[in-house]
Amino acid sequence: MIPTWISWLANCGTGWKRLFDACWRDFSARMTTILSNLARNRDLVDREAASFEIVESQALRRELKEQTTKRDRDRQDEFARQVFRWLDLSGQDREQDDFLESCQNTRAPGTCQWFVNHRKTLTWFDEQDPRMVLWMKGKPGSGKTTIASHVVQETPVSPRSITLRCLCTELLRRMASGATGMILRLFCAQILRTRRDLIGFVYEDYVCLNATASLKRTRELLRLLVESFETVFIVLDGLDEYADTDQTSIIKELAGLCKSSATTPDDTKTGEKTKLLVCSRETPAILRIMRTLPGKPLVVNLTEEKSQVSEDVATYAKMELQVLGDRFSNSVIEDVGASIIAKADGKSTTTRESK
Repeated sequence: MIPTWISWLANCGTGWKRLFDACWRDFSARMTTILSNLARNRDLVDREAASFEIVESQALRRELKEQTTKRDRDRQDEFARQVFRWLDLSGQDREQDDFLESCQNTRAPGTCQWFVNHRKTLTWFDEQDPRMVLWMKGKPGSGKTTIASHVVQETPVSPRSITLRCLCTELLRRMASGATGMILRLFCAQILRTRRDLIGFVYEDYVCLNATASLKRTRELLRLLVESFETVFIVLDGLDEYADTDQTSIIKELAGLCKSSATTPDDTKTGEKTKLLVCSRETPAILRIMRTLPGKPLVVNLTEEKSQVSEDVATYAKMELQVLGDRFSNSVIEDVGASIIAKADGKSTTTRESK
């Protein structure tokens, strides 16, 4: 007996085939869409997983970079603490910064600019000019320190240059000995605060070797640090405040740094150059040293610049005496101002020199 479903298929003939074909075509289209969606979803899942991996990898690299940066920074900070402790500045660097800021803040607007524009100062500023030493000499109260602080601010240094300064502060004046070494260490510190990339070198070659910061080693270190710049401007104020032996020693050390750069025939600079500005009274020791320096130092005598100095002092006195306008008459204030100007010109009989 023939099964019923076979008999039914036999009777259906080609009609069933067409129905099946029609149904299959519709199902095939839907199946293709389903398979395509499945493939697309698989790709999306793969890409999403890859994206998570990329994001996670980026986050990990960023974290590692931050950790490395922090570790390097902490190591550099520790090196810096060790190096500055080795330099043994006894607070001189902080006092220098505070004193410089104080001088610049109290300077009357417009004063001291005449010195910056002086032809001899401009010659000293010129990195290509071979004259290395400029001596600004003047009597007490003539504004040498204020001018020196303004020069520090106005020195036209290039990216490959630096200005070092040592202003005569109370802490420096109290030093009974070792002034030369302290000044050289102070200059080393100023360079290292500007060029922190050099701290590791000092740490490895000096601190780690347990070398003492002697004058010899400090001299050697300063010369090495100076070589990392094309031009170094040094402003030294109050040299006359030191003992005669220290005056001689300080000038000899700093003058030893001053040398012209070696040049090629096409005037391309191949070496470093150090320029020195000395601000002081004229003492026998300083005058004797200046005369022995190689080359002839440029000299600006504030006594010969009386009109400029008096104008600066008058401007400063007027600014400071304005607070007395409510208590005293103009004539009294003018008399006080004239007295201040006279003292700055060395006419007072109560100055330290006359004593």
